[in-house]
Amino acid sequence: MITKTYNDLNDRVIESQIQVSELMEFLEPRLLEKYPHSYLKNNNGVDTIQVQLSKIVVITDGDLEGKVILDLGCGSVNGYDGFLYSLTKAGICFSDDDFSFHSYEPWLCRALCELGAKPIGIDRRGLENEEFEHHELDLLEDNLDVIPDSSIDVVNMYQLLTSSIFSKNGDYKMLMEKLIPQLRRILKPEGVFVYDTS
Repeated sequence: MITKTYNDLNDRVIESQIQVSELMEFLEPRLLEKYPHSYLKNNNGVDTIQVQLSKIVVITDGDLEGKVILDLGCGSVNGYDGFLYSLTKAGICFSDDDFSFHSYEPWLCRALCELGAKPIGIDRRGLENEEFEHHELDLLEDNLDVIPDSSIDVVNMYQLLTSSIFSKNGDYKMLMEKLIPQLRRILKPEGVFVYDTS
């Protein structure tokens, strides 16, 4: 198993920017057609996809076709419910203009599907009606037993360690301690685990 942080790949990402830009030109109209949310239109979604996709393009040398990519904490169609509930309980209300409710959706997995990869999304909340394989798991409580041994090319974990779910009480350390042995099992021998630390 090869482990890389997002920062480890920054120099190589610069070299792949033309390819990633071309992929985004291909992706953006397709995603907007399927998911006509303002989140993509105002470029926040496009930027989020591009950051993650650029790392995966580097890892796969631009060959995404048929690659099995596991996205831990991929987001869900209702992933913002708990966040909105906590804001409402605190007396804070947001409208669609103030906050993009769609920012927690599984944009990378959707993009990877469009590019011919075989994404697998893991999130704590439901991913019903998505076109990619997905599982509802709590990574601190559940194991990745649903994933066969030596079956994954790339594991991506973006903004999960710094999320409010794991950043409190050192839960991110427990998460990594629990994940690493499982990732060794499910990644192919040349498979890569890439994650961000910011």
